[in-house]
Amino acid sequence: MSDDDNNNLPATQPEALRPWTRGGPTPNPAGRGKGTPNAFSKAFLKSVSAKWKEHGDAVLEEVRHSQPGLWLRVCASLIPKEVLVVTHSTTPAAQLSEQELQAILVEDISAIERLRAALLPLIDRVADHDQQLADEMHRVLADG
Repeated sequence: MSDDDNNNLPATQPEALRPWTRGGPTPNPAGRGKGTPNAFSKAFLKSVSAKWKEHGDAVLEEVRHSQPGLWLRVCASLIPKEVLVVTHSTTPAAQLSEQELQAILVEDISAIERLRAALLPLIDRVADHDQQLADEMHRVLADG
């Protein structure tokens, strides 16, 4: 139905029943809630999940061997680009004492070390399949 057809609708037809035209008022001003999946996205994710369970490991292994550049890009895309550092202090850093700043740094460094310790067993599992990749991961972790 064209926009011209919409203008030719009988005046007695309620506004809510008239077809929506691009640029006109939206039929649902509240819209779908943020993060609410529609039927298509639910079905798509269900299908992807089923295929992943069936073929995921084999596909990853094949891509890792046949297209290592793509494999690394996928791995890199899963790493967060930014890290949000949240402190329990609402005081601006400029107003904190040197001791308070040091305490925050020690807490953050401790968290990073716990993360590094958690990654080491995972890297060792990678080494069972690809020693070269595990060595590179160890180098990145040591340089970090």
